[in-house]
Amino acid sequence: METLDLRSTGISKLPSSLPSLVSLQTLYLDHCAFDPLTDISLVGYLKKLVILSLQGCNLEQLPTQIGKLTGLKSLNLSHNKALQVPPNVISRLCQLEDLYMKDSFTGWEIEGWKSEMKASLEELTSLLTKVETLQVKKSNELKSVAQTVPTHVGFKNMKSLGIEECHGMEFLMRVQEAVDARNAFSAMEDLVISSMDNLEQLFDGPVPIGASTVGGTQDSVLSQDGETNCTRGRHELKHLPKLTDLHQGSTSLECPRLQHLEIILCDNLKRICLSHETTPKLEKIVGNDEAWLHSIEWKNPGDKQHMRGLFSELSNEPK
Repeated sequence: METLDLRSTGISKLPSSLPSLVSLQTLYLDHCAFDPLTDISLVGYLKKLVILSLQGCNLEQLPTQIGKLTGLKSLNLSHNKALQVPPNVISRLCQLEDLYMKDSFTGWEIEGWKSEMKASLEELTSLLTKVETLQVKKSNELKSVAQTVPTHVGFKNMKSLGIEECHGMEFLMRVQEAVDARNAFSAMEDLVISSMDNLEQLFDGPVPIGASTVGGTQDSVLSQDGETNCTRGRHELKHLPKLTDLHQGSTSLECPRLQHLEIILCDNLKRICLSHETTPKLEKIVGNDEAWLHSIEWKNPGDKQHMRGLFSELSNEPK
């Protein structure tokens, strides 16, 4: 047997014969009627397990034996509100590709190891080098993205980044972090920043000058003519009441792949450091209304007229 699906079966404990399923690769235990203290450590004997789903199982403790599943590629722990994740469990899942923890464990230790009972975000560092999609929501303890993805790991392979409702964050990334992650967003296609009550800027200062090589090609954070590189396909900035600028300084962001820019309910945003030359593929700018667009400062007077031609009011967009 390679797949065992026990979803919503009403079982209250695992069968003692489970370890005998030595060829099992996929195990679904979603919405089983486990007691909060149910011992599911028997799962740790399934060495060939690739997919493990424990959604809504009423679990309070992830057993350390789960860390023995070194071939696991997908782990779903969502909807276990009281779940505690001990340290050195998830970090041992060296083949993990998908980790789902929606409405689940939120007690990550962010800065160092403050507790021997809680997992730290630092544990995920080794798992982030191949991450292509990252979504962070309702993490008020976060002060910058670098606390989630350390600068020495960066976002070199990441194609999609979403940060929502992290109200403790004033800047997406600090300048000193950007120096260490010059090409952090070089592969980014989609960036969504939404519902951040205290976010003031994406960077807390002028983006630093510097260049480095990625994938055998030369990419510059700030090129020789003073343009900052951010090669992304789509940007969405929504419900950011304190956002005033993308970064300090007068440099324009160079976004050669940016096609769609959506800025909604960012009423204090007064300057957008983009130009016609640095956004050659930009096709549309979506905003609340034209009055907002008229209030925006642009680096060059000609850019304002060009951007007006790309502008579409949100009310005119398809639902």
